[in-house]
Amino acid sequence: GGYAVVGAAALAAGVTRTISTAVIVFELTGQLNHMLPVLVAVLIATGVGNSFNASIYDTMMQLNKLPYLQPLPPHGSRRCAQDIMDT
Repeated sequence: GGYAVVGAAALAAGVTRTISTAVIVFELTGQLNHMLPVLVAVLIATGVGNSFNASIYDTMMQLNKLPYLQPLPPHGSRRCAQDIMDT
């Protein structure tokens, strides 16, 4: 039973790229004694999945030609709030 829970959590995290999958598994099963293996498996699955390709949500948005936000460019200046505030 425990290995199946860990495997299911890792599979769901690898597909969706969300770490909240671990919390969902804890809430659904109530098996908090498997917390460490589930968290480790979810983190590894998310990291390995991110290194290979985009998440299922990003892929479906691109296939359906839905609009999505582009990554923000890096800031060129190092301005603080104090620099633009009226004194």
